[in-house]
Parts: sequence; structure tokens; C-alpha cells
Amino acid sequence: SVRYMGPGMVAILLTTVLVFLSSMALVREREQQTMDTLLISPLKPLEIFVGKALPVGLVGLVSVGVGMLILRLVFSVGLRGSLLDLLGAVVLYEATLLAYGLMISTLASTQQEAMFFAWFSMITFLLLSGFFTPAENIPAALRLLVHVNPTYYMMSIIRQIFLKGNGPFFFWRELLALGLISAVVTSISLL
Repeated sequence: SVRYMGPGMVAILLTTVLVFLSSMALVREREQQTMDTLLISPLKPLEIFVGKALPVGLVGLVSVGVGMLILRLVFSVGLRGSLLDLLGAVVLYEATLLAYGLMISTLASTQQEAMFFAWFSMITFLLLSGFFTPAENIPAALRLLVHVNPTYYMMSIIRQIFLKGNGPFFFWRELLALGLISAVVTSISLL
């Protein structure tokens, strides 16, 4: 139903925008041969990371706003929970996806390679997120991948906020998992 799939579409829209845009960030610098200029500048890797991630993160926030507006105006699916709770969860999820996209960008040598990895990752995130079917129905051999998939946790959070009106007390485990995934992927990206 649109009430179940609609909030999930907001998470999928955010995932698509962030993974694709952030995966192109550093590889484009390398292909245009401006990466050396960044590396010899007095900027630290974290500052370069934030400089590349912040504009993409703002685009992600705008896409969430547009998705929520479409849900409300076209499909009449309202937000039952707190907008502030949703915003906090979205920012944490964005940090995870931006770190993942920048990790792809640092590992890929061309933009085509980065696009391939971003597309493959996005499809994997989507299929293992519980968007189409509950995660319990995913084969046991793949369930480990479900639990390291940030989209799985965001899908749960966004549906709880939209459909049940729950607050962080009900999805603190998902927030903790997103925070851990974000810390690990950000560390790998910076290294």
C-alpha cells in the first residue's frame, strides 16, 4: 500500500541521490587532475571530506523535503511522528551514506567505475532493506548483509516515525547501528 511503500520511497530517494553524487566527488577531482592541489593544500583529510560531503548532504535534505511534500500532497500520507526526530535520523543516515559514497570515490579510478560501484551498492541496499519484503524473509545466508546495510535501519526508522508516530525511545537500536556503521565507514574513507 502507499502508506507502507511511500515512506520507504523517501529513504530510497535519499539513498539514490547521496550514493551517486558522493561517489563522484573525489574521483572527478582525480580525473581532472586537481586532486594533487587538494592534497598539497593545508587541508586535513577530514576537512576535504566535509567540504565534499556538505553540499551533497544539503541536496539530500532537499530531496527528503520534496519526497515528504509529494507524500503529503499527492498520496495523503502524513507524518505522525516528530519532524525533528525524522531530521535527526536523516542526518545520521546521510553521514553514513556520504562516507560510503566517498569511500567508493577514493577506491574507484574512473567515474565509470564509481558509477558502477554506486549502482551495484544502491541495488544491494534496496534489495536487502526490507523495502519490498520483510527482512525475516530474506535467506539466512544473506541476513548478515542485511544487518550491515544502513538502508535497512533507515527504512525501519522512517516507517516508525511516519506510520506509528514513534520517537527515538522505540528505535534507539536502529540509531545506534547507523552510528556504528557511519563511524566504521567514515574511518575507512578517511584512511
